Formats: sequence, structure tokens, C-alpha cells
Amino acid sequence: MTAPVFAVSVGSLAEFCFPQGSLGALPTLERMQEGTKAHKHLQNLYAADESIRYQREVPLTHTESYTDFTLLVQGRADGIITDGSGVCLHEIKSTYTPAASIEKPLKDAHKAQGMIYACFYAAQNGLNTIRLRLTYICLPHHETVDLEYTFSLASLETFWQDVLSAYASLIRRRLKDTQALKETSAALAFPFASFRKGQREGAAQVYTAIKKGKNLFLQAPTGAGKTLMTLFPAIKCIGEEPAKLLCLSAKTQTRAVTRRTLEQLRAQGLKIKTCEISAKAKVCLQEVQDCVPEACPYSLDFFKKLHDALPAILEEDDFSSLRIRELAEKYEICPYELSLALSDESHVILADYNYFFDPVVYLRRLFESDETVIVLADEAHNLAERCLDMYSAFLSASDVRAARKTLDKNSKLYRALGRLTTDLNAVLKTENITADGCRNTVERIYRILDTAQEPGKTPPPEVSLYLRELARFALLMSKYRAEDFSLHISGKSTLVLQCLDASAFVQESLSRSHAAVFYSATLTPYEFYKNSLLPDTEAFGFATAYPFDPENLTVYVDYEVDTRYTQRDRFYAQIARKLESCRQKTSGRIVVFFPSYAFMRSVAAEMTLPAATQENDSDTLLETLTADENAFVFAVMGSRYSEGLDLPPLAGIVIVGVALPQYNDERQRIRDHFEKKFGKGFEYAYVYPGIRKVCQAAGRLIRGEHDHGFLLLMDQRFRQYRDLLPAYWHYRSTESITPPPKQ
Repeated sequence: MTAPVFAVSVGSLAEFCFPQGSLGALPTLERMQEGTKAHKHLQNLYAADESIRYQREVPLTHTESYTDFTLLVQGRADGIITDGSGVCLHEIKSTYTPAASIEKPLKDAHKAQGMIYACFYAAQNGLNTIRLRLTYICLPHHETVDLEYTFSLASLETFWQDVLSAYASLIRRRLKDTQALKETSAALAFPFASFRKGQREGAAQVYTAIKKGKNLFLQAPTGAGKTLMTLFPAIKCIGEEPAKLLCLSAKTQTRAVTRRTLEQLRAQGLKIKTCEISAKAKVCLQEVQDCVPEACPYSLDFFKKLHDALPAILEEDDFSSLRIRELAEKYEICPYELSLALSDESHVILADYNYFFDPVVYLRRLFESDETVIVLADEAHNLAERCLDMYSAFLSASDVRAARKTLDKNSKLYRALGRLTTDLNAVLKTENITADGCRNTVERIYRILDTAQEPGKTPPPEVSLYLRELARFALLMSKYRAEDFSLHISGKSTLVLQCLDASAFVQESLSRSHAAVFYSATLTPYEFYKNSLLPDTEAFGFATAYPFDPENLTVYVDYEVDTRYTQRDRFYAQIARKLESCRQKTSGRIVVFFPSYAFMRSVAAEMTLPAATQENDSDTLLETLTADENAFVFAVMGSRYSEGLDLPPLAGIVIVGVALPQYNDERQRIRDHFEKKFGKGFEYAYVYPGIRKVCQAAGRLIRGEHDHGFLLLMDQRFRQYRDLLPAYWHYRSTESITPPPKQ
């Protein structure tokens, strides 16, 4: 069997072996561009010096073979200087540190990187000695500081062997974990005595798609065991051929289901490393999030503390968000950055959609490596709308003013934000807003971000958070394409960048993966989800059979009610009377779902029987359902109560309205876009998203083979959209509602 090859860049190798520094603000795009520009300028100056020979961007590669793996180390030396004194390896770094304060390398890894290159070049060119020049370009004035060293080849080779030894131990630990996964996944049995109806067929589709590197849309009814249906075959695949499994979802409670499934498989003997990544704000250990060493002890000296702690931490396999917080407190390191580091060592990563699809926060470290990535996207019915949000942003004059109020009026940042307000106001007065017309505003944002990162000028935490929003707006403006975006004004003081169609960006993201499985209980009609996500990319669809006895679900339809926005106020009292009748005829828990909070409250005000109502996403309603076997509660479609949350056994669900989104200018722009693209603007913008919410809410009812209950649909438009509802629903008149069979 051929030994696996692990590739690593010289820079990454040096950073691993010589960890140093604290967490802080990441460089902006403009700052990175400025550093690159200064870097090239210095190289040009050396190349123009006729007293020396200067080779720039010299590729250097070294292969180190072991019995169990091969290490491929590669990179580009910034320059090779040949003069009367011999050969000198040139390593260039840009910094905002003042030149006068640089007396030694700012990071040991900087010198180490140059030494590795020097070792490779000297060995490959038969040099017994070689010099190293480490040059710091001090921005913004381009002052330079040169640190000079001379090494013998023998000393460099000794240094190189020490570096190799440290990194080889990391590779061998990964190989050990991979071998454990391979052996235990091969022996892994399905954790239940039998498959549910359709579960084996769905699992086979997932396995085949991954093995062949295909994209799959998998629809499986609620209760069919979708998570196990996808995760079990995917783990079999990565045990056979090493790959990272990226499990994405839209909600925290869905990730909890994936964690429980992994626990079931671990109980069967599976050895697998898993890591959950949560948003930085959710896991931060500080009362006020401020990611600078001066304010956060978990940022201070982060890289050295992480390097020292990782061997002990990696004795474990299961890194939930809670466990990561505990470990972060123990070792005094940032929990969010710890989760990212653990993702490098994990076979399975659990995260929100944005860690793969969002252009700002996606896992760059994962896609800059050579590892194979397989994507499992749960709740895939939500993905298109979520991606529209990811690629949309706004810039508000009132937000800029609010940020300025917290700053010293004499500061550069205060004045820079003032100039942004001036630029923005000029745009807001423009009759037809274009991307070109916003160019000055975007450039102003980049200059503000650079101003905010001047040494010793750290802005307050709330301003730092706002600057991230500015950076997001600027980045998304660089993605602007007239056919997929709208630039417009909201109110009188907000510039909006609205993404109308994110499919081009979804497809670009998926080009980084080997295969992707999008799964949900609601992926009908298939063409809508395919065209919203992967219109130009090959993908296949598969729907599993309904796993339960259709007789366990009784569906009633009431066509007398009109819930259209312009008509619904005439029906509030009538809906209330119908719901009271339903409650009086039926025992057991009943949940009534409405299209909006306002609609729900209006009907609740007409009720004579008590009904608990949902208040945002609090747990109060769940507590009521759990405590009262005859609970009668009102909730909202699209909330956690209609998607992803496991409710106690229900006697019935009532759905009031088809849940079409309300008409507004932004929704109409989406309609116009898809009308032009597919000739189905109203369906794509309104009908399909609304019916999706109906089906998701209905899925809370029958979740196991012993569940029974009724579903009551109230809206005259259900007749019009009946073909979009599940085929296994069998309808009866509303006059025959009777208590469901006893559980």
C-alpha cells in the first residue's frame, strides 16, 4: 500500500514549530494588498541593483520519506541574492511596527521560515554556507530593517531535523486517529435492529453519491431517520477513503441531533474525532467581546498556549461547544479559535451553513489544505434563503453616526468615519445607484479599517464590532454582479446591497468539495431547490418512501377561511370559533401554527378558550407542551417550534394559512429576478417558500411508527396548492373531526 503524502507550506511548518504571538485584529484586504505591493516594490529595487544578481519568488520543494508517510514541503523564497560575498536567502515581511523598535525577529517563525528555505537551497546547490537576510518593511512609510545571519549547511540540517521531528509527531498522531477510524468504521454495524422504511434506500443513495463524487438532493419525511440515513454511510465512506466530513445545519438544535447520532455510533465502537464550531459571540468567555490582548486574557500569547495544550486536549475525541468552552477556560485560550484548531484534527466538523458558504467567515484553513471535503447539509430547504442573507448587507448613516459618538473627536478614526458619512450621503442622493457610484464609499471603508488598526489606537469593543460590519459590506460589494444583486436605498439613510440569487456563489463554494448531500423533509418541487442552489451544476434528486402507516395521519381541509393579508381581518373571529370547536372535540396536545406573530395574536384576542402563545424563540411554549397533556398552544411557522424541535406527542396540528411571505419591495425584486430567469417569479418568491413552511410545521406531528394524529389545514388556497403537498396525505372533510386513537 502506498504511503500517504502530506503537503505543508514552509510558512505553516514554521508557524507550527515556533508558535508565538497573541490573537488580534486580522489584516484588512487593503492592508494585505499594501503589504504585497511593498513586498514587490522591494524586490524590484533589489532586481534593479546591478551590483548583485537577484532571483525573486524562487520555488523550493523538499520531500521527506518515512516508512509510514511522505512529507512534501513546498514554498517560494522571496529572493536569492548572489554577490561578491556568496549567496544570501532573502525573506521579506511587512509590519506596522516602528523600524526603531525592531532589533530582533518579531516572531521566531519569521527567522525559521528563512532558515528552512536556506537549508533547502544550500543542500540543492551544494553550498557549505549560506547567508539569510530577514527584511522587515515598516508600513506605511516603507522603512526597512535588515537582520543578517550566516549559517553552515550542517547547522541548518540539524535545525531542519528538529523541525521535522516536531511536525512528524503531529502527522503520526493524525495517522493513528485515521487508522482507528478506518478499523472501527469498517466494523460498524447499523445501531438499530432494522432500517425504517426507505432508510436503507436513502443511505445507499448517499453512499453512492459520495463514492462517485456527486451532489445529491435527498428528501426524506420527518421521522424517517434522515440524520442517521446520511451520517452512517458518510462515515463508512471516510473510513474507506480519508476525508473531512462537514455537517452543516441552520439551527443549533439540529446540530444536537447530529451529536446524539454520533454518540450512538460511538456506543457501537466507532472511534472518530468530532468538533463543533459555534459563533464567536456565543462561546466568548468575556462579558464584553473584545478580541485584543490588552482586553482579553484568552487572546494573550494564544499560539504558544494552544501549542502546549493540544497534545493533552487531543487525548479526547468529542469536542462539543460546551466541552470546548471548558477546555478553553482550563488552558486560558480563546474557545472560538480553539474550535478552529480542533477542526484541523477532526474527522467530522459540525457547524452552521456560513462556515462553508459565507464569503466572510468560511473555513479558509480547511479549503486551503489538500484534504478532501464532503458536505452534508441538513435542513437544506433553508439554504437558499440563508445564502441570500449571507450575500446581502447594508450601510446606514445612523449606524455610522452612532459609532462616531463613542470616539474621541480628535481621533483619526472619528474623522475617517465622518468622511464616510459624507461619501454615503452623496450616494444616497443619487437617483440611480450603481456599483461604480459606490466605489469611493467602499475605498473609504478600507481606509477606515486600516486607521482602526494603527498600533496603540484600538477602538472600543462596540466600534470594533461595527467595523466588522463595514468590512463585510465592502467585501460583498466586491462580489457585486448586476444580474444577481440589487443596490437601492431603504428609507432615506440606508444603502442596501440585496442578493437576489446566490446560486453562483453556492456553486463556487461547492467546487471546493468532493461531494455534497442536501437533505430535508421538504425538497419539493425539486426544480425549485435545484435551480435556487445548483442551476449549472450536476446534481441528482431522490425521495424516500413515507416510513409510517398513512392511516396514522388524518388530514382535514377547511376551504372556508381566507387568510390573504387583505382579507384575513374579516376571518379572525371565525377562525377562533373553528379552533375552539376543534379543541372541544379532541383531547390531547394541539398546536396551531400561524403565518406570523401578528396574525396569531389577532386570533388569540378573539378566543374564549385559553391558548398559550409563542413569544419569540423562548422555551415557555415547550415547557407548556411538556407539562400539560391537553395543552392548546399557538405558534408561528418558520420558528423553532415548526422546524427541527422535537415536540412531545401531539394529538393534532392546525395550520392556519399557506404562509406565503408578505409582499414587499425586496421580495418583489426576487420575484422579478426569477420571472426573468425561469418564468416562475411568483412561485419562487412566494408560493414555494410558503408551502415549505406548511410542510415543515406539519412534520412535527408524526415522528414515529406509534404516533397518531390529525392535521387540519385552514385556507381556501390549499385547494390551489394541493399538488405541492405530500402525496401520502389523504383528505377528509372538516365535519368528521374525531379524537385520534389512543396512543
